[in-house]
Amino acid sequence: MSELKPRITENGIDYILVGD
Repeated sequence: MSELKPRITENGIDYILVGD
């Protein structure tokens, strides 16, 4: 199952796709 998780970066927020 894949899930979008927010990651905070210097430029703002990136959403990364995490596969379970």
